[in-house]
Amino acid sequence: MNLPWSGLTTAHFCFNPPGAFYFGKEWLKYDYPVFLKELDTNSYEKWPTWLDGFKSCPHRVYYEYSTVIIHLSRRAASSVHVTENKNIQPRKRTANQKEDRLDNTPRSEAWTVLHVFSTGYCNTGIYQLPLFQGAPSKIMLASLSQGKCSSVMKSMLHKQVIQLVPGASVVVRIADGRWDAEFSYTSSDIDQLFLPKQALGLYNKEASGVKIAELMLQETSEKQVKCVAFLRKTTICRVDTF
Repeated sequence: MNLPWSGLTTAHFCFNPPGAFYFGKEWLKYDYPVFLKELDTNSYEKWPTWLDGFKSCPHRVYYEYSTVIIHLSRRAASSVHVTENKNIQPRKRTANQKEDRLDNTPRSEAWTVLHVFSTGYCNTGIYQLPLFQGAPSKIMLASLSQGKCSSVMKSMLHKQVIQLVPGASVVVRIADGRWDAEFSYTSSDIDQLFLPKQALGLYNKEASGVKIAELMLQETSEKQVKCVAFLRKTTICRVDTF
């Protein structure tokens, strides 16, 4: 909600510990992140909604300080897939093109965290959580695995180890797998306890702007234009080689 970037957004979550996603590819075999796939095209660019519903996470054992890390990022620009002439030398990629493809700067991604258990049971509920800049560091993950989530986040924020994305948040549902079908809610049920009390107004803005469907249509049109331009350039090069 109220994301700081433009474009399509991807989202995934993982449990911490182990937080394997943030320790390199060799760790992924121990605990893969879960990606959200059903992006609601009727939602807004800066207020994206996913329609996946609950994701089942079986075989999780109770651990007092277990948390779930939610990670959002701006989708990197896609390349146009066309068949190239093998006789043509590939164009050198510019620095700007590299940045478009691998845009993982703090301005293009954000994260938040929620404790999984409360008083020995699943922390069933719906929460609006503030987003923090960038991605969680290994130090951050280690601290979260050793202490109460809310206390750790408050301390790290006070020490400026982490920074808020002003006014940006996500709404997250969590439930015991045995009762998820019975879990219903209204907007008045959303728990805003973890939002900065002095800035609640920033987190309660109405969704507005460009819709996902419009954005996807625009992206498709741009790709078609780029593809046509590339093909025309390729044809000219072929003529020059004769």
